[in-house]
Amino acid sequence: MLKAYASQAEAPPIDGFSKLCLGCHDGTVALGAVVSRQEEIKMVTIAGSVDSSGRLQPGAEGYLGTDLSGMHPVSIVYDQSLVTRRRSDPGVSPLKWPLVDHDVKLYPTQGGNGVQCTSCHEPHGAKGGPGAPPFWQKATYEEVCLVCHDL
Repeated sequence: MLKAYASQAEAPPIDGFSKLCLGCHDGTVALGAVVSRQEEIKMVTIAGSVDSSGRLQPGAEGYLGTDLSGMHPVSIVYDQSLVTRRRSDPGVSPLKWPLVDHDVKLYPTQGGNGVQCTSCHEPHGAKGGPGAPPFWQKATYEEVCLVCHDL
């Protein structure tokens, strides 16, 4: 789990491209509906994880919900002050500064530039070619992570 914010109340509101993405992709609706297939993926479910309307229930594996404060760094300003704070916290991986990459980019958020869903994900297809993780900005997960994180 990421150490972004302690709670949803402490986290900034989701905005920008991430708000658009999470309108459908919050892990509660459109399960199995993907553009890479003509037919909907049949969801293999564990008893009690999906209700009668087909919605994933809180607590079920894969459920994201609307509180992303502890797991997904969206709508978070990525600037020198964040990098400095992260480098002083021994419990988290340090961040790189400045952030320069042709694929993984920062986008407008909270009055600055930062991480949005589209920073790591390419909504129009994978950039890595055959065998790459679907809808990722690079050929491997690690390549995406290492743009920002200094492991």
